[in-house]
Amino acid sequence: MGLLDGKKATTNWQFVRLFKRRFKKVIGDLPLKYLQKVRIDAAKEWLETTHETIDKITGSVGYSDISSFPRLFKQHTQISPKIYRGKLFCQL
Repeated sequence: MGLLDGKKATTNWQFVRLFKRRFKKVIGDLPLKYLQKVRIDAAKEWLETTHETIDKITGSVGYSDISSFPRLFKQHTQISPKIYRGKLFCQL
């Protein structure tokens, strides 16, 4: 690797850091946290309005790892997607 390649890497790293800082200042969250919130909100809407399987909803909101989605959903809502959907139908 040449000297220029190292300089490019530093510049890219600095850009990413600056982007994250500015994104958080404008949006209020880091990009990944914001994206997770948007995806979880979309999943909640799907769970509320469709009868699609949780696996299908997982892929539809942008997650490729079906096994990690319930854990992320629970981190954001305090309950699993299955329980979230079940509570909705109990309220009807």
